[in-house]
Amino acid sequence: MTRDEIRSRRDALIERDGPWRSNIRLAEDVYTIGEGDASGAGRVRRVVQLLRDLTGNQLAGRRILDAGCGEGAVALELARQGAEVVALDAGAPKVAKAALGREAMQLRRLTVVHADARTITPEELGYFDVALALDLLCDLDADALFEVAPRFAGVATDIAVVSARVARKGSVRREHLGVTYRGEIARPARGARAAFHLTRASLLNLLVALGFTSIAEVQDPDASGQEPMLVALKGRRVALQSAPHANAAAPAAWREPRGVGLRGVLARRGA
Repeated sequence: MTRDEIRSRRDALIERDGPWRSNIRLAEDVYTIGEGDASGAGRVRRVVQLLRDLTGNQLAGRRILDAGCGEGAVALELARQGAEVVALDAGAPKVAKAALGREAMQLRRLTVVHADARTITPEELGYFDVALALDLLCDLDADALFEVAPRFAGVATDIAVVSARVARKGSVRREHLGVTYRGEIARPARGARAAFHLTRASLLNLLVALGFTSIAEVQDPDASGQEPMLVALKGRRVALQSAPHANAAAPAAWREPRGVGLRGVLARRGA
């Protein structure tokens, strides 16, 4: 594609679907927003730096799934750095923008898939060294959340990075495979479905139930406390040699915080 062709397709997508949220250099002197604009760059840098650090600076050849990829800013950069990337999103306008980036940069290592996250299976996509869910879980209702999360976790062999909004309270309870999870139903924007946001404790417990053995939170001065970025690692559960009597016990679960106010105070006094 020539630069004029890239500009023409970029402008057509903006006219049809609205402006890009991230500024991406599609070609020399051709940007999705404009030269010098740093929109979206902070998150891309943060995720790519994290993955380089976690993989020992070995992104080349790693299979990475970016589920809920949006416009593809992260996926495009990872592919440029040598990873084999599958970028998946259910939104046709977002997929069209990601596909333009792939074609403009001629990234053979990147595959852009227009599909619902419920289609994530090893049979369809294979397995991945790294799976990203940077926006995937934020807008799902409860039924979709408990269907998509196991599918996402099921294709991740080593590392998952999850960014999700967490609920301050857990007044709504949902059962999944015999476990009770708590959260809140978020008020949807006009025309959108209501989303179910887990509490922090329930999100951590869900990741453990999905087979992740260690979870860490990425510290970022720009991140919101209500939308943490978590790194979840899949490993083999440790068997203690110095305390074999403890090996049969299941790992401790995260507890939901007790409420504040009179009921919470009384509960603490009675503890």
